[in-house]
Amino acid sequence: MKLEKPIITGFGDNQQTISEINIKKEDFTAKILLEAEREFLLTGGICLKGEMENTRCYLGLIASKIIGCTPSDLETLSAIEYIKITNMIKGFFDGLEYQVLMELLSEKSE
Repeated sequence: MKLEKPIITGFGDNQQTISEINIKKEDFTAKILLEAEREFLLTGGICLKGEMENTRCYLGLIASKIIGCTPSDLETLSAIEYIKITNMIKGFFDGLEYQVLMELLSEKSE
């Protein structure tokens, strides 16, 4: 996904410009998921039981870890771009829910 306005992250020699975001299924790892979950909860993230995967803040944390920027870097994006990026992450969760449901249904039919 090409960004309307590039994200500039880091400082000095570590400064990086991100003008395109490509989030792949392989980037969605347990390590990133757990780091984002810990950070969300430690920074006071609040959600209903079982609904954390539906909050834009949590999805944004996961996205920032995959992209290699800070959550505040993502806040500089337009709302539409932020929603598109967090929807990509949400799609990973939704795909897993569908896969689990299909496995449960196939077990019942056996």
